[in-house]
Amino acid sequence: MNSPLYKKLIKKLESYIKEDYQPNQQLPSERELVQMFNVSRSTVRLTLRDLEERGLIYRLHGKGTFVSPIFIKQTNLGNMYSFSNQMSTEGRRPTTKNISLELKIPPHGITQQLNLSNDEKTFVLMRLRLAQDEPVLYS
Repeated sequence: MNSPLYKKLIKKLESYIKEDYQPNQQLPSERELVQMFNVSRSTVRLTLRDLEERGLIYRLHGKGTFVSPIFIKQTNLGNMYSFSNQMSTEGRRPTTKNISLELKIPPHGITQQLNLSNDEKTFVLMRLRLAQDEPVLYS
């Protein structure tokens, strides 16, 4: 069975970004992507929505679409880890205990990845993940 056109475009665009783009660099407009890849605008929109949902790109209203800094550092965000799904798959009951929630100015590297100014604050959540009431992960 053939995969949908937008999934093929996702792979092409991911490769294109890896080879030719830097973090926070602007991508071509939707119209330009339509011409570059000879696909419909709806195919481009589906592709960009998928890439945005996975954190590979971000959009700024009225400014354009940009490469996420995280994309360059992590090779495959499409297979992101889900603790709850993993534990459920293993037949274990997942639970979470929130340890703390603070509003802080993040370290410089995180500020860049989140595209924040140097004085903007973010929430920092510390939590304990358990399976069958046994500690498994502290994040």
